[in-house]
Amino acid sequence: MRSIHALLALLSCAGLAYLGGVSAGDDLLFPFARCSRSSGKSSWYIEEDPSTPFTGDGPYCWIIRYSTTCYHNNDYCCRRPFYKFALNAKPRCKGTNVTLSLNGKPLRHAKVDQPPSADANQAVLRVSFLEQIVLGGSKPQPNSRICVTSLSGTPSCNSLDEVLLNGADSWEAALWDDTHTCCAVHNPPSKKTCDTCWRWGLQRVVGGNVVPSDALYFNSANCAAAKRSILGLFDKARDAGALARGFDAAGTTCSALEVKSCGSFVSEEAALTFMSDTNFLSGEPSFDLAGSLAYGFPNWSNCTDEWKGYQRYVNNDTTTPGATCGPIMFDQTCAAPPIFPPPGFPYCNCQRRSWASPYKLEDSVKYEGGRPCFYLAANPAVDKTKTCGVTTGISKIEFMLDWTQRLNLGWVYSQLAGQAPVKHAQSWSKPDDNTLKVPVNWTAKSAAELLAKKPRICFDLDEGANIFDIMMAPGVGIPYAVFDTTKTCCAVNAVRDLQ
Repeated sequence: MRSIHALLALLSCAGLAYLGGVSAGDDLLFPFARCSRSSGKSSWYIEEDPSTPFTGDGPYCWIIRYSTTCYHNNDYCCRRPFYKFALNAKPRCKGTNVTLSLNGKPLRHAKVDQPPSADANQAVLRVSFLEQIVLGGSKPQPNSRICVTSLSGTPSCNSLDEVLLNGADSWEAALWDDTHTCCAVHNPPSKKTCDTCWRWGLQRVVGGNVVPSDALYFNSANCAAAKRSILGLFDKARDAGALARGFDAAGTTCSALEVKSCGSFVSEEAALTFMSDTNFLSGEPSFDLAGSLAYGFPNWSNCTDEWKGYQRYVNNDTTTPGATCGPIMFDQTCAAPPIFPPPGFPYCNCQRRSWASPYKLEDSVKYEGGRPCFYLAANPAVDKTKTCGVTTGISKIEFMLDWTQRLNLGWVYSQLAGQAPVKHAQSWSKPDDNTLKVPVNWTAKSAAELLAKKPRICFDLDEGANIFDIMMAPGVGIPYAVFDTTKTCCAVNAVRDLQ
């Protein structure tokens, strides 16, 4: 196996792209994009028009509603206008033509298609024309009625019941803002209550496997602290009218390794909203289920030595037959933070120290015609006593970017002053490397001569995407490697100012 990895690394350095396939949308929930899905962070919502039952051949209509209050009032998405919405659709119905109307007037036709970051098993019916609904020149008009009047063009996809992923009576809609940052997900209300139990616990993990432990994690003090925190979370759901019964002191118990709280939500929709408003990684918004364990276990957030090799988790199970108010599972392992970029980048046998080139990229990205551009600059850290420090040409520059977000990236351009830009198709190393290779082949007699030509690399981004969508780790910038013409020198640095 080691020899196979070495061969792949060698091919990467030789400039050969890896063509293996990994589904782009596997880790993305509907609407299959990186956006805020919480319905509690939007003032806009839609509901079925009761005058058009969601059966038969249609039409199928929704009413667009607006609330002057928002559950998370201070959130960015609460202040955003409503721009378009999408419905979760069956992938076999891609290409289906959709006829729409707004307040009785025809809209342009739409189609069922595959979103940019989705894979082949995901599709949406996208309604992108709602900028025609104007309120004060910038917002959609509340109480507008939008209808799907007909569907055609694809066998067995001629009704909303056939086109939508879970049928017409179980639609799932995403309401987008105009920045593609907010995509509040809504479902039709359900009359079915949802009985479920939530569990929080800790377990020891060795070599990726959970190992038995006879430790008493939830002693009386830790149990009391965890109960107070957990019940506080469900009190917020109770205040919002989401709970039918339970999730109280009587329904919350501790064992040696786990604390469990059981109860019933008033509906599947209420349970799904509760989960949608849950952030499992931080204390915002208020529902921080995994974080609640920190109250019973001090120093967890700092991952001190006492917690190394342990994992905390939260999951739930549903006991109501046919209910869809879960399941959900989250775990978080206490381990030292990873080094970024990884020490092996750029995954080949070359000198990667920052001094190993007379060149670097400017610390700040520049935007030209909406494109992010990276300009070559002199490297003040260069060591001219070393062979790599006196090279003058550049064969390629490799960027560490998120391979799963490659559909947000279009053509790549390299250019020298006074010359036409050179257009490059995307060329990636194997998916796990997350490495985009740009073969520039810039040559000069000296570094000063090359820098005088103002070399730069610019990216085309998909409509609605930005540079932050394709970067690997927010807050640390975009790592890159500058290769000389022999590919034995590959100085690694990072562009950190991306605004």
